[in-house]
Amino acid sequence: MEQLVLLLVIAAISLVNWLIERSAKLREQRRREKEASNPGQPPPVSSPSFPEPSPREEIEDQMRRMLESFGLPVEDPKPIPQKPEPVFVFEEPIAPPLPPPRPLPPTPRPTLRRGLEKSTSARPNRPWTSRLGSPHGLREAMVLREILGPPKALSES
Repeated sequence: MEQLVLLLVIAAISLVNWLIERSAKLREQRRREKEASNPGQPPPVSSPSFPEPSPREEIEDQMRRMLESFGLPVEDPKPIPQKPEPVFVFEEPIAPPLPPPRPLPPTPRPTLRRGLEKSTSARPNRPWTSRLGSPHGLREAMVLREILGPPKALSES
């Protein structure tokens, strides 16, 4: 049922379109017969039909009129120079060869001293020096510095 209604609507639109075209042809034919029957009278003046301007011409015309309204001199627009498109060349950079690695000089291994074996004669014997000689004593000193030292919030670093 819906298809039948759709076909009837399309047929009605086509019929109306055909009637409009036919009446336009009949009017044009009557106008020609009227012109042919009155040869002494000049044909009615019709407005000239100009081709549709391109969008670029419309913009240029609008710009020209705007410049004229401001009282500025109107010159031909200078063509906009086209930038050449950049050409990208992808080349792999050639790096200079690296020099062979030099051997590192031998570094002395740090030795851990246990207590104050030979240095007791060079240094005066103080109670805290004997404690700093052992890892446990160093750990205690660091904890005491954290507790008794200046607050971290006031330090400048």
